[in-house]
Amino acid sequence: YQRRVRGWNFGINRWLSKDEDDALIQVEVAPSPEVVVSDSCVYKITVITGDRPGAGTNANVTATLFGEGGKKSREFKLDNAQDNFERCKKDVFCVETDDLGELSKLRIGHD
Repeated sequence: YQRRVRGWNFGINRWLSKDEDDALIQVEVAPSPEVVVSDSCVYKITVITGDRPGAGTNANVTATLFGEGGKKSREFKLDNAQDNFERCKKDVFCVETDDLGELSKLRIGHD
């Protein structure tokens, strides 16, 4: 069977902290227009951690993808062999799930 990889950009551009701004540690954002990446099956999630002092976390970060017709992925823990979510760092995670069609939002948060 054939699977597709699709790419969306979710511009979060905010802190997820109980101590700052609105104290939210989870947000939902709409994606930018779709970009087809290849004919394989994964969703690639790229997280760029900010560059201000104190940026970064050792918390458990999770993500859920939402698609057409109420479809959604399971909650994925974003983790790999790297030291993730450090100041000024770009982390890339590949998650495999059912085809969700056109993505409508990403939920990302931490404990």
